[in-house]
Amino acid sequence: MKIAILVKQVPLVAELELMPDGLLRRDGPCEMDPLSARAVAQGVLLAKQLGGSTVTITLGPPSALDVIRQSIACGVDQGLLVSDPVFRGSDTLVTANILKQVLLNQGPFDIILAGDRSIDGDTGLVPRQIAALLGFNFAGNVIEVLDVTDGSSLILKSLSDDTVLTMKIATPALLTCAERLCRPCKSASNSENDTFDDRISIIDAKYLGYEKSKVPLSTTAVTGVKRFDRTRTPRIYSLESEGIEAVMSCFDLSRQTDTFQANTPRIQRTNKIQPPSTQSKKQHTDLTVVCIAEGKDPFTDSHMFATASDLALQTPATLVVFHAANNVVVEVPQETSEVYRISATSAKLASNGILQVIHSLRHAAILIPDSPWGKEICGNLSATLQVGAVGSVTGFSTSEEILGIKPSINGATLCEIAVTSSIKLFTVTPGTASVARTTHLPSKHLTENADEDGVRIIETEAETSFVPLSRSSRIVAVGDGVIPEDLHIVEKLASLLGAEIACTRRVADKGWLPRSRQVGITGKTISADLYIAIGISGKLNHMIGASSSKVILAINNDPDAPVFEQCDVGLVMSYQDALAQIIERLNV
Repeated sequence: MKIAILVKQVPLVAELELMPDGLLRRDGPCEMDPLSARAVAQGVLLAKQLGGSTVTITLGPPSALDVIRQSIACGVDQGLLVSDPVFRGSDTLVTANILKQVLLNQGPFDIILAGDRSIDGDTGLVPRQIAALLGFNFAGNVIEVLDVTDGSSLILKSLSDDTVLTMKIATPALLTCAERLCRPCKSASNSENDTFDDRISIIDAKYLGYEKSKVPLSTTAVTGVKRFDRTRTPRIYSLESEGIEAVMSCFDLSRQTDTFQANTPRIQRTNKIQPPSTQSKKQHTDLTVVCIAEGKDPFTDSHMFATASDLALQTPATLVVFHAANNVVVEVPQETSEVYRISATSAKLASNGILQVIHSLRHAAILIPDSPWGKEICGNLSATLQVGAVGSVTGFSTSEEILGIKPSINGATLCEIAVTSSIKLFTVTPGTASVARTTHLPSKHLTENADEDGVRIIETEAETSFVPLSRSSRIVAVGDGVIPEDLHIVEKLASLLGAEIACTRRVADKGWLPRSRQVGITGKTISADLYIAIGISGKLNHMIGASSSKVILAINNDPDAPVFEQCDVGLVMSYQDALAQIIERLNV
């Protein structure tokens, strides 16, 4: 049994910063990505259970040797650093192709483990692209390994949004690890001077057979960056009467002033970034906008349809819709020319069905939900078609090209990203979008291969009775400044507002709320109309997950809490007093 563990070195959370060329600064303090650390721990455990060997692989600068050494100190047998200056700035597809070649050269491997995503990019596409390139069975966001038998198959639990899937997956397989799968790896080495260099190999582009002038070029490029010191203009109140009135104004979106709207920055081109050489939209007379809807969540589907409709009208372009609902006739945007129904039970088979149609398109922008299902489809399509993909976009710019816009780093930076391939893939984060005018159209049924490719779903169960955070336009979040005995008060406020409840990592760690409620770097990233932070200090690792929300309201009794620098309205008082007055006003 041979196990590969893909790890990533990332800047310390507090040091995350974009450079003028749009790339992430990586010359400062770095660490192993938190989810990579789970992959290392799980890989070492599986090797012990199955009597196998492990190798850690990372693509990065020479400084990435530190994470290789750390993994060996935690029990991994060997380490491999893939490092060459020509690889700098590689996008997800180039990274996946390079790592695929490394895995083929070093393998064959039975199991490949990786973090489900990384804190610096948060796209989660690379492992899914690698699985598609290698033809491996895939399971994402694994939260528990139940049985490894003889290694020919694994029985595990995977979290898809707020649904837990118990599945049996045959090897060879690629698994991505969730935070709750296990504790992060912990060094077993007692020597601070142990570098393990005799167990580490370093390879470059030449070793992989790439001529330096012919290294694959990235299919995506940052063409615009907007940096600003503060994404919002906080209004902080300590007087109860004024503060409560300001809070109440947040609850009625129709009453909100331009103060909130003005906080959204405009993208500005930077002179140091050269836009990729793509054709202008005027030349794309045969452009097709493809919208893929999961058919499971009306809120997300509605947002996908609205975003696709806006994009098709602005470009202009033909609009084609794929959906996984069981309905033969579905409600779609009026601009839709064709509708296809996907009946596949897995993302991989759904991808095969979609490929039947899109392989003949010359120019297309394909919009896919930024969900576990959608990310797997995006990875499959990107790897199969060898086209560029941008993950977790919140909007588009169409002044010249179709450019994806996504928050970066701490939400205080927006990046404008171009895709140079004629087929462009984007996973779209649910958020606020105009409502599309819809009509009912019949669906053409796509036939997919019924074979499940070594992945069989044994059981499906809802993890909680909560509605997934992605479906809620209003979210009430609690930190460990709220005592568990008062959660019923928060629930009452959420009920009155029609909101869902979220929390910080510490609250989830203490078991007060399910892990699926966690917002932040290692939790959910949401884009709500209204986000209420109660008893939350406002540290970066949490606020990254909420920073795309339209309006942020903070309630904390500490006037120096960082959250007051990142909100629209802040109320400095005890949450008990604040909630009592707010609930009383809402009940009137």
